Amino acid sequence: DVFFFVTGYLITQDSQFYTVGGEVRAPGQKQWTEGMTLYSAIQGAGGESPYAAMNRVRLYRNGKKYEYDMKRQDHKSVKIYVRDVIEVPEGNLIGR
Repeated sequence: DVFFFVTGYLITQDSQFYTVGGEVRAPGQKQWTEGMTLYSAIQGAGGESPYAAMNRVRLYRNGKKYEYDMKRQDHKSVKIYVRDVIEVPEGNLIGR
């Protein structure tokens, strides 16, 4: 097994999970299902906290980082896959 550590969670390479961290109500590893979107994955972690910057959601996949704005429908519908890591950052003083 291969292990790596991201945003405070130990993740195994062979698991059928994705991970959500940051400003969500229930962070951690979640069960992945076929066809899951970035938005539904965040909702599966209890949704965003009042402090979340939903315009800067980060998706880590295969060593690459992508950033999405959950106010955009095309970004909400991005598919996620096994072992993806999603980070919902905290907003700054002006809410971004």
